[in-house]
Amino acid sequence: RISPNPVREDQMEVSVTAGENTRVQMQILGGAGNLLSGRAIHLVQGSNQFTVDASRLHKGFYSLVLIYPSGERKTEKFLKL
Repeated sequence: RISPNPVREDQMEVSVTAGENTRVQMQILGGAGNLLSGRAIHLVQGSNQFTVDASRLHKGFYSLVLIYPSGERKTEKFLKL
């Protein structure tokens, strides 16, 4: 979950629940599917919350993608105003 959505500030909070301790790749994709940024995130079993810098994103639609070691992908769309 991304909060707030739409994103009006320079940062957004991402909340995710993990079934186990794991490391995932987080990517932010532009509206055309182009990769804008990426980083590794360590998740612990249970609830996780982290902050993502949105200051370099222009107004528009984006996708935040979490890629798990198994290849599973979880995607959340958001709007930057």
